[in-house]
Amino acid sequence: MNKIISYVQNSKTNFVEIAEFVLEKIFNYSGITLNIIENRKLTDKVSNGDLEIICFLEKAPFPNNYILWIKPGCLTGLVLCHELWHLKQYQEGRLIISQDHKKVTWEGKEYDNTKEYNTRPWETEAFSKQGKLWKEYKDSKKDKNKKCKLKFW
Repeated sequence: MNKIISYVQNSKTNFVEIAEFVLEKIFNYSGITLNIIENRKLTDKVSNGDLEIICFLEKAPFPNNYILWIKPGCLTGLVLCHELWHLKQYQEGRLIISQDHKKVTWEGKEYDNTKEYNTRPWETEAFSKQGKLWKEYKDSKKDKNKKCKLKFW
């Protein structure tokens, strides 16, 4: 069982339900702790240059623990699915981000934060998967007894 805690205020979207669905039904993960926290100061601090960061996923110093930092009012189901794909990348050991967020190791190759956002391979992969995850979740809401169609992640 996963533990999802959302501190997002005034939202009609059930982010806990979305995260539980993706982690358990699609990724088959158990034992993950995810805290979803709104914090404008932290997202502003990580933003650099022309790139405004609205959220980022951070691996906590404990096994299988993650924090999703989000700028207030910016979280959507699609954005959450994007960040959950990053969680999968972390879990598989393909994505490692330094504590100061200045260096990233992606599949064994090191990058600094000057690489253009849309060309970062871990981001292009997450963008290519977020819509599929979101669609799978929405389809599951239409038919509560539906089994996941997505088999190859």
